[in-house]
Amino acid sequence: MNSLTKFLIIALCFTLAVTHNANAEEGVALIIGNNDYESIPSLNNAENDAQDIANKLKELGWKIILEKNATRRNLNKALQRFESEALNTKKTIIFYAGHGIEYLGKNYIIPTDSLLESELDLRFEAISVDELLETV
Repeated sequence: MNSLTKFLIIALCFTLAVTHNANAEEGVALIIGNNDYESIPSLNNAENDAQDIANKLKELGWKIILEKNATRRNLNKALQRFESEALNTKKTIIFYAGHGIEYLGKNYIIPTDSLLESELDLRFEAISVDELLETV
């Protein structure tokens, strides 16, 4: 398990623990599950993990933005919707299941249509976790 995955799981667990007894209808969650990649190995359970998290948060009253097998464009559109919804809420969560990479101390999530031929491609083909955190 890479450091990005560990970070996101810890962040999700912490957020769920903090909001379990809170008024959850004020929350919005961006849930992403990427299994089917075009140029890197596919995964088996990322979509299922994302769906399970989305179902549970919806059950708790959260508004859900769910993306499965998201391209870079789809992820950017979902981030825009999430940011718009987050302006009117007190609680936010981003959950990501899929490939990620760390390079020079920065973490990135990998859209399904990314073509990473060198580390220089990260800026244009992947999405920085810092960008996700800024949105939150």
